[in-house]
Amino acid sequence: MVIFGLGYVGCTAAGCIASQGHHVIGIDVSQAKVDAIKAGKSPVHEPGLDALIETASKTHATLLPLRRDRLLVAEFIN
Repeated sequence: MVIFGLGYVGCTAAGCIASQGHHVIGIDVSQAKVDAIKAGKSPVHEPGLDALIETASKTHATLLPLRRDRLLVAEFIN
């Protein structure tokens, strides 16, 4: 699963999906958000999200800053 944008919606979705055992690739233009999640911290305030992100960042998540070549890893679904 590839999630573009790690704000409130993307970060929460990534944490929930990864907590169910699915591999998630999170991509964001903000290096600060990517760095925070890699460190196991949520870049947004949402109750319980820090715990999900901490677990996901260690097990089922790959977090990357947005670059044009990263768009090639995803199959887009309309």
